[in-house]
Amino acid sequence: MLCAYATQFVGMNDAEELIQDMMVGIWEHRKEITVESSLNGYLFRAVKNKCINHLEKVRLHEQVHLLIASNW
Repeated sequence: MLCAYATQFVGMNDAEELIQDMMVGIWEHRKEITVESSLNGYLFRAVKNKCINHLEKVRLHEQVHLLIASNW
């Protein structure tokens, strides 16, 4: 379900990788994380945030490449 949700924002390959990275991060910080509502809601919000951050990095990366290309 998380992968299908992430695919709405990014492609399938990126979705799988982002979810895997998110799950590893959750595992590494499991003692510090407090889920105040439902675990399901927490995971879906974490996936959405991970996808938004990924899309922002991609957009900035593309802008840098365009800027470099325009200066040649």
